[in-house]
Amino acid sequence: MKIVYAASKPLKKEQEKKARIEALRQELESLGSANTKLEIEDIERALEPLAKEVATLGVPRAEKQEFDKLVRNVRDVIVEKKDQKLLSLSEGDREAIGKLKDLLKEKKLNRQTIKSQIDSWRKESGSSGVSIGQAMQYNEMIENEKQRLEKVESGIDEIQAMILSCSDNLG
Repeated sequence: MKIVYAASKPLKKEQEKKARIEALRQELESLGSANTKLEIEDIERALEPLAKEVATLGVPRAEKQEFDKLVRNVRDVIVEKKDQKLLSLSEGDREAIGKLKDLLKEKKLNRQTIKSQIDSWRKESGSSGVSIGQAMQYNEMIENEKQRLEKVESGIDEIQAMILSCSDNLG
């Protein structure tokens, strides 16, 4: 009797695992169906734990690829729904979001320029031919650029929040 019990325990675990894998597959397929009535946020909330579970799933490679494809399909549905939402906005709303996105690109470019300048000054201040006075001057310029960088980054965060807010509230 004990041998049968010991053998049935791993069998039961294997059956539970197969049942969970099948349930996971069905959940992903239903989320990935293009005609789902769920809102974008609901799909994203449902996808997050499922995607994490897929990542830790102990299945053969081919099956793992199948699950990855299902997750990608769900993400495609999310993108599609977001696109539909943006397309349903009025021309003025789309223009406002477009301007915010352009401003965001400019801010990001400015951020990259500032970072490059800081790196350049750091390298120059660390070189062997720099006097103490020059090094102090570089350090002061670096600190000023860091302050500018903080302002630019907070502006980027604000613009991203505005874009997200406009996208969510309009449409």
